[in-house]
Amino acid sequence: MAPATPVSGLFADVQVAYMPFERNWQHLDGDPSFFFLEVGANNHELERDFLEPMLQDRSGSGDAGGFLISFEPLLDKYGFLLSYGAPSIHFASLGLQHRRALVLPYAVSTCDGPTATFHVAPIDGCSSLRAPASDFKRHNRDETRYTKSWPKWVEENCTALAEHRDVPCISLAKVLADWLAGRPIARMKIDAQGSDLDVVKSAGPYLKQLLFVVMETQGTFEAPLYEGQASCDQVQAEMRALGFILADTRSLPACNRTGALPYPFHEEDIAFVRRELHHLWRDFYHEHPYCQHGIVSAAGACGGPYCMAPEFKLHVNRSGGCADLIQDTLVFSSHPVGMVLLWTSGACWGNIQVSMDGGSLIVQVLQGRARGRRHCPSKFDAVQSLHGPIVRVRSGRGSSSDQRVQMLLLPGFLNITSAKLEEAFEYFLFVVDNSGASDFHLIWPCACAELPADALPHRISVEYRLVNQPSGSTCAMEKIEDQVIPRGIWQGLFKQA
Repeated sequence: MAPATPVSGLFADVQVAYMPFERNWQHLDGDPSFFFLEVGANNHELERDFLEPMLQDRSGSGDAGGFLISFEPLLDKYGFLLSYGAPSIHFASLGLQHRRALVLPYAVSTCDGPTATFHVAPIDGCSSLRAPASDFKRHNRDETRYTKSWPKWVEENCTALAEHRDVPCISLAKVLADWLAGRPIARMKIDAQGSDLDVVKSAGPYLKQLLFVVMETQGTFEAPLYEGQASCDQVQAEMRALGFILADTRSLPACNRTGALPYPFHEEDIAFVRRELHHLWRDFYHEHPYCQHGIVSAAGACGGPYCMAPEFKLHVNRSGGCADLIQDTLVFSSHPVGMVLLWTSGACWGNIQVSMDGGSLIVQVLQGRARGRRHCPSKFDAVQSLHGPIVRVRSGRGSSSDQRVQMLLLPGFLNITSAKLEEAFEYFLFVVDNSGASDFHLIWPCACAELPADALPHRISVEYRLVNQPSGSTCAMEKIEDQVIPRGIWQGLFKQA
C-alpha cells in the first residue's frame, strides 16, 4: 500500500498499548491459550461479542482463555471500542476494550511507510485504504457484464469521498513476528472494504501463524466498489496460492459461477483454513474453538464446522473423501444426555440412520449426489446450532414446506429431570412451529422394548405409536395421523421423565 499523501492537519503522538507486547495481558493469570485478530472492527458485528465465550477466564476447563486484538483506524470508532465497559472515574488498562481484548487505531496492510491514506466515505463503514472505483456508476449499470446492480444508496454513499485521512499503518508481519512473537492465530476476521487480501498478504513469511481466516469478498458479477479490488474468484485463487483452502466447500458460495446460490451476492464472508490443517479439522477446532454460546466445534475433511456443547463430547468423522457417497458419522459418548434435531428434506428422508455401537450412539447422514450435485445438503446444511442440550443438524434441498424434522432422544434422556431440558424442548417446539416443516418424528435409539413403559406419560400414546425400525436397533415414535400434541403434554413429558 502506498505511503500517505501529505494531509494538512494536527497530529499527536500518543501511547496506545504497552511494550513489550506481553504486558497488554499481564493482568491475566497466565498467557492466553489462543489469540484472535480482527481487522476493520468499526462498531457493529464485533468479534468481541461473537467470541465472548472464548474471552473469559477458563481455568476450570483446562485452558487460560483467549485474547482478541482489534484494529480500527477511524478514531471515533476506535474511541467507541475503547470506551466499552470503561469505568467512569477509575483506572483502566491502556488500550483494552475488554478484559481479554485490545483495540489499536491502525490500518493493516502491506504498508510502505508508518502511515497510509485512508479514504473516508459518507457512510464510514465503506471507508478503505483503496480509493473508490472511478467508473463504478457506469459499471454498476452495465448489465451486459454485471448481472446485479448495487442499490442506489451504495452509489451515493460508498463510492463518494468525504475526505482523506492520514492513519497509522502496520503489517501483519510486524504484528505476528514482533508483537506476538510467533504465537498462532486461531481466527482472524477481516472486513477491510476491498483490501482484505492485502491484509493477508501483509503477513509475508509469517502466513503459517494464521490458522483460520474469515474475509469479506465481493461477487464476481458485481461492479467493483474500489480501485484494484480482488473479486471472489481472485480471492479464492490467491488464497490457494498462499496455502489456504475453503473451510466449508458445501455451504459457501462459489463466486456466483456454479449455481451454489440462487441469486448473486454483493458481499459475503468466506472462511479459509491452512491446507496442512485440513486433515486435522476435528482436532484443530477442538483446540481452537470459536463457536458461539460457549460451545466447541469440530469438522470433517469435507466440511463443517459442527458446533456442540462440551458435555456431549461429540466427534465428527466424514468419510467418503468428498466423493459420490458422503457419510457423516456423529459419535457421542456413552449415555449422552439431550436431543439431536435432524432437519431433513423429503428427498433425503431415508438418508439419516441411527444406530448403537456398544455404549455409543452413532448418527449417520448419507449425502450422495445427483447429476453432479450433492443431493441432500442445502447451502445451510453445515450451519449447526445448539440451544441448551439440542444439537441441530440440517440436511436437504427444497422448500420449507418439504422439510421434515426428526428428533432423536439420546439415551441419557431417561435420566433428565432438570428444568434446562424442559426449556430446551420448548425451544425445539418453537423451531418446529416456525419452520414450516410438513412433519416431524421422534426417534428412540434403542429397540422399542427398551423404552420403559413408564418413561413417557400415558397420554403420549394417544398421539404416537412406537414402531421398531427395520434394523430393530431403533424405535420410531410416529405421530398418529390428524393428531396434534398439545404443548402441555410435552411439558408433562419432562416433569414425569
